[in-house]
Amino acid sequence: MICPAPAFWPILARRAEAADGQTVLLWMAVATVVITAVSLLCWLANRAVQRRRRYSHAGLFGQLCRLHNLDRGSRRLLKHLAGRFKLSEPARLLVDPRWVDSAAASVLPTRRAELTALRRRLFGT
Repeated sequence: MICPAPAFWPILARRAEAADGQTVLLWMAVATVVITAVSLLCWLANRAVQRRRRYSHAGLFGQLCRLHNLDRGSRRLLKHLAGRFKLSEPARLLVDPRWVDSAAASVLPTRRAELTALRRRLFGT
């Protein structure tokens, strides 16, 4: 069974005959340039976001937490402490034991055992 051609096919055929090869080639070149430009912009934007994540205070904090194999609860506790101490660089908590000591003594005495275990894990003392 042969399907009948839709009514708009003759119109498309006339337009295709009217368009010469140079016009089609020009539109293909324009489409290629647009697609390439959009792809390049997306790649550059993604690269900038990745850099910002990696080379930032939050990125350093995340890398140090991964290096010490800290679980989610420990990370959350350290982020909470950084907020309580108003630290702009939360990674300081992972390199200076005085912050954890002062938190255990005065800021969060209810979580003293958890902070002591975290201090031992991070600093070995």
